[in-house]
Amino acid sequence: MTFLDSVFTPHMAGSLALVIALAAMATGIVRVPYSRRGRGVTLHSYPVPIRYRLRRQRVPLMVLGLVIAGDLGLGLVPSWVLGTGLVVAIALVATPVRLVLSTAGVRMGWLPVRRWTEFGGLRVRRGTIRLQPIAGSSGFEIPLPGRFEDGDLVAEVRGMITRAYKGAATPEHLPTQEPRPGGDPGDETTSAPLAIAG
Repeated sequence: MTFLDSVFTPHMAGSLALVIALAAMATGIVRVPYSRRGRGVTLHSYPVPIRYRLRRQRVPLMVLGLVIAGDLGLGLVPSWVLGTGLVVAIALVATPVRLVLSTAGVRMGWLPVRRWTEFGGLRVRRGTIRLQPIAGSSGFEIPLPGRFEDGDLVAEVRGMITRAYKGAATPEHLPTQEPRPGGDPGDETTSAPLAIAG
């Protein structure tokens, strides 16, 4: 028996698979080392609904379920280890996570800030703003809080993306406008057209 065989036992393999599945869940909400900083000025911050957190974790949860079922069926890992892993998974899903929209970008939980320049537009579908990525980036979903101002939030996010590309001032630096005579204040901010799917 080699040293590798003595270390990498079936028990170790089962435990390692469990740890990897839990780590995949943790990376959905926890900041990774050497991540970017610069959060900007916070514009909105609200808790992410647990329904969306479950949907976001669906792949790691499926992997975790398969690992637990395999470990139980093959008897690779003691029951208390599987129980501990299940408790950790429940704690990760139940951990309150906030979505933060700032002048710098958007952030979920303790993940790095995704800057507005990483996105080229947005679509709204099933209570979620789906930010469309530019080349070399990845998309991002913003769950809407479900309040009456959802339409205003969509317009604000669209404006942030447009201003980021134009290099314009962000809201906290924009000059205040005096109301025009006989009407509402002018809106000098233009936004790129986007497709909104119902």
